[in-house]
Amino acid sequence: MSYIKQTGSLNYLSVNTRPDITLTTNRLSEANQGPSEQHLQLLKHLFRYLIGLYNLSLRYGRKFPISNLQLRAYGDASFADRIDTRFSTAGHIVFLAGSPILWKSKKQTLVTLSSTEAEFVNLTPTASSLLWVHQILKDAGYPQPMPLVLFTDSQNARLITLNPLISARTRHIDIRYKWIIDRTKKGDFNIQHVSTTNMVADGLTKPLNRIKHIEFVKQLGLCIPPTEK
Repeated sequence: MSYIKQTGSLNYLSVNTRPDITLTTNRLSEANQGPSEQHLQLLKHLFRYLIGLYNLSLRYGRKFPISNLQLRAYGDASFADRIDTRFSTAGHIVFLAGSPILWKSKKQTLVTLSSTEAEFVNLTPTASSLLWVHQILKDAGYPQPMPLVLFTDSQNARLITLNPLISARTRHIDIRYKWIIDRTKKGDFNIQHVSTTNMVADGLTKPLNRIKHIEFVKQLGLCIPPTEK
């Protein structure tokens, strides 16, 4: 099987059921036109990881009242981690009833001047995904309580969103990323701070060591079905 076909199968898996491999799969897919020996070794390592944990799955059906399924999102960014371009890697994940239903890891398309800016810029796509899921539930007849909760581990990015005086320092940032400020003022979002250790989206933005990756998998709610234990 060719390299592209292998990354294609990994993409299908990461998008649908395995958020724990999303970052690695994205990095591998970037080399589809000319993978190096390092990419090939990483590809083998990822397949070995999946073979060893093939039965990990997202578990839904926990007991939550239909009126409040605890819809929330986590957004994180790894500042200037792309050495060649100095772009940052951003990721977000949306939870519903205790389990992730939407996740994304993507290279930002602009160079930010600080980790605060990278985190702030990522709040808009995170909030957009959260609002999109909220609208689907509303159209289905299950509106969720407002404001929608969005977690960030950057206290500065949170303050920029909440404080108009601080946001004046971000005039150089494209207006499309200021949408989150307006919608938060209108009461659509509740931006809350969470510690880095509890930032679920951390594993979507940077490689983790073994201990942190195990914790990341637990935070995602990935587990072995009871019938297979």
